Amino acid sequence: MKIKHRLILGFSIPIIALLALGGVMEWLSQQQQEARNWSTHTYKVLAKLESFHSLTKDLDTGQRGYLLTGNASFLEPFNTVIELSDGVLDDLEIMVKDNPRQLQRIALMRTLLDEKIETLQKTITQLSSNQVEEAPAVVLTDKGKKVTNDLRKTVKVFGDEERQRLSERNLASSQSEDIAANTIFIGIVVVTLLVVMVARYSIASIAGGLIEAVSLAQKISAGSRDVVIKLDIPDETGDLLRALSIMQNSILKSEQVLTEKEEQSRKDLAQLNSTVAEYQALMTKVARGDLSQHVKVQRDDALGRLGHDINAMISSLGEIAGNVRQASQEIVSTLAEVSSTTTVQAANASEQATAVSETSTTLEEIRATSLQTLEKAQQLGKSAEQTRKEGEQGQLAVKEAIEGMEVIRDRMDDIATTILELSEQTQQIGEITDVVAGLAQQSKMLALNASIEAAKAGDSGKGFAVVAMEVKELAEQSQQSTTQVQKILQDIRLATDRAVMATEEGSKGASEGLDLVNRNGEVMRELSGVIRETATASQQIVAAVRQEASGINQVNDAMDQINTATAQLVVAVRQTEQANHDLSTVAQRLNSSSKVYQLAQGA
Repeated sequence: MKIKHRLILGFSIPIIALLALGGVMEWLSQQQQEARNWSTHTYKVLAKLESFHSLTKDLDTGQRGYLLTGNASFLEPFNTVIELSDGVLDDLEIMVKDNPRQLQRIALMRTLLDEKIETLQKTITQLSSNQVEEAPAVVLTDKGKKVTNDLRKTVKVFGDEERQRLSERNLASSQSEDIAANTIFIGIVVVTLLVVMVARYSIASIAGGLIEAVSLAQKISAGSRDVVIKLDIPDETGDLLRALSIMQNSILKSEQVLTEKEEQSRKDLAQLNSTVAEYQALMTKVARGDLSQHVKVQRDDALGRLGHDINAMISSLGEIAGNVRQASQEIVSTLAEVSSTTTVQAANASEQATAVSETSTTLEEIRATSLQTLEKAQQLGKSAEQTRKEGEQGQLAVKEAIEGMEVIRDRMDDIATTILELSEQTQQIGEITDVVAGLAQQSKMLALNASIEAAKAGDSGKGFAVVAMEVKELAEQSQQSTTQVQKILQDIRLATDRAVMATEEGSKGASEGLDLVNRNGEVMRELSGVIRETATASQQIVAAVRQEASGINQVNDAMDQINTATAQLVVAVRQTEQANHDLSTVAQRLNSSSKVYQLAQGA
């Protein structure tokens, strides 16, 4: 069996055992829950029975209270019991419908309750209908007591049976819990034992082969090549052992090949040492300057190619040594000519540096003069700019004056219009006062006529005469007032005429002043244009002077650069002269060194 199948089987057994234990626990839990439900149901039945028993007591209490006191309020519990008793018995029937004996007892309780209610109702009816003498006779029949005792016995028997069933159910629930606890404990022990057994079996069946394979691998790695390996194991451990056997055979073959290669390597190493010693002796001669000998190449391998390369190197070194000897001689002769030339260039560079220094001094004086001219041009530009700004402010003031004169002229026109309207209104008022004066004159005439008529009427017209007198006086006062108003209106009319003339003259003066200010504005605008042109010209002058100063600065910078370049040229010429001297020395040394090499004949 493969290791995979063993592991699956090993894990499946505990899982199946756990699932079985879980199923048993679920069944026991359902049994416990059912037992608890039945116990709860029995408690509810007993509570409902106690409620019924309490109602029967309330029947007796209500009936006795009414018999003793005659107070109808004691009948309220009695009536309530009659209403509720049927419902309580119905609930009990539903709750014990699976128990025929209890159903029979409920039917008996219902019959006894009806008889009890009928007996109690009869005594209550006799008392309420004033049949007081007959009520004790009903009580003395002892029928009610017998019914009550039978009802109580039935209730007691009903309750005893339910309590017996409750005790049995509680005992069953307790036993079920004990069984569940024992089952869980036993199940856990069984599952634990299964897990341990499966684990030991898995370890024994899997780890044993692995331990053997590890031991064999350690022996092989230690150098043992005659290890006996079992090849009849069917699982993955057998595959591992077979792989170890194949590895052992491969190692044996590899060691044989390595032994053969090692012997060949020893032969090659001896020949290599001989060839290297020959090459080393030749290279020692080359290092001492002997370039007249070459290697005798007798191989066609890497050492043979190395010999050809050494011969080529010796030939190249011979050519290089000859060329260096010839070049050093030519360099010495050439450097003598260069030395005389650099001496002349150094003298010329010194003279050029002196001339450039004098030119730089002259340009510095010109630059200072240009800076003074630039400052004066900038001051002129600032003055022109200030004059331009003041001209613009004057032009703005003239514009504001023109606007003010136009406002004054408009206001004078408005005043003239208002005065003319006032004159027209005073004329209308005069016409109205003329009408009022005419009415006052007519009222005065009517009052006079009324006085005459009152005098004709005698005593009966005295009151009318008084009214006529008052009307006459009122008319005279109105006539006097209108006369005064007409006089005032005449004065107003004369004043408005003078005001109209004055406003016309003021409007005319404002128009003349506006024309004068407009002419001044034209002059200011022309003057502002001239000032603006002057400012522009001064700015152009400043720009030109600044550009000139910039050009002078550029020329001065260029002369500084020329001066610096000239100084650098002098230094460079001197350095060239020194380098020429040093190079001549090096060439002489190189010529001396090249004479060390012994070249082959004809090289």
